[in-house]
Parts: sequence; structure tokens; C-alpha cells
Amino acid sequence: VAVRVYSPSQKGLKVYDRWSAEWYWWNGWFFHMVLDGFTGSYLLVPVSVDQYQAMDGRFITRDSVPYVVGLVELYFMGPMSLFVYHLIVTKHYLRFPMELILAPVQIMGMIVFMASELYEGQVNIPSRDPVGVPGNMWANLKFNEYHITYYWFAFWFCNTVWSYVPAFRTIRAAQECAAKLKPHQD
Repeated sequence: VAVRVYSPSQKGLKVYDRWSAEWYWWNGWFFHMVLDGFTGSYLLVPVSVDQYQAMDGRFITRDSVPYVVGLVELYFMGPMSLFVYHLIVTKHYLRFPMELILAPVQIMGMIVFMASELYEGQVNIPSRDPVGVPGNMWANLKFNEYHITYYWFAFWFCNTVWSYVPAFRTIRAAQECAAKLKPHQD
């Protein structure tokens, strides 16, 4: 990490390119590989495993959806994010085409992870008070410290970040690719 932080390779990058590089750097090794891959799928980082299991019961029962999403993150999205980081800091011409592949995959991972739980009625996440008003999901939502931490912040906010940022990255990559191809139109 120290090699990358103090690397001169980011010198000369525009601010938004540095932000993009940071997004892919942190996604690659930390979020996709360490957290979702090693913690979520393989349960190898005990302090994070406890937090994952508190956020989503599917990590306790070893449900196939978070397990497979974690494997895709560990073996595809993590290395690909680090590769895109390298392409950005070296100003490589394949940077935007590779972003156009990776960013939609990040969105799809978030959709599969969240939608499967929503489809099942949010039974594995701390979403509702089990003793609340029968048949009224909204009356059963809680705003105590536990639910704010694990439901509103961890499940909703943290997961949906992987829709907004990759959507922006996809749009930008598509615009850049289109701009490069436009002069070659017949």
C-alpha cells in the first residue's frame, strides 16, 4: 500500500482521474478481495466476519448468493480493479474500454447481492422488528443504533455506493470511447 500511496505514477493525473484510480485501487485489494472475498466467502478475517454476520444472516448460513458474489469479487473484480488502476495511472489507451467492462459488473454484483435479499423479504438482514405490526413492513422498521448501523448504513448505503459510482464510471467510459471512435465513422 505504501508503494502505491507514495508512487510518482499519479503525478500529472487530473483530479477526477486520481479519484477514479483511488476508487479502483481501494475496490481491488480492500473491498473486493479482503472484505467480500476473504471475509465474505472464505471467512478468513475474524473481526470483519463478525460484522458481516451481524449485517446479513446469509453469511452465517453460507447462502450461495453472497458466497458466489464474493468469489466473483475476489477472483475477477479485485484483480480487474487493480488492472484498471494501473491503466489509469499509466494513462494507457485501454483504460476506458476496461472500465466499460468492469463498472457494469460492479453494478450487477450489487444488484444480485441486494435484490436476492429483497426478493426473499429481507429475512436475513436486521430490517424489521419481528414483534412489530403484523403485515405492515414500514411500521416495523427501526431506527435504533443497531438498525441504523447494520441495516440503513451497512446494507443500504454501503451497497448502493456500488450502483452510483460505477454508473458514473460507465457513463464516462462510454463517452470517452465514443469520442475516440467518432473520428473513424464513415
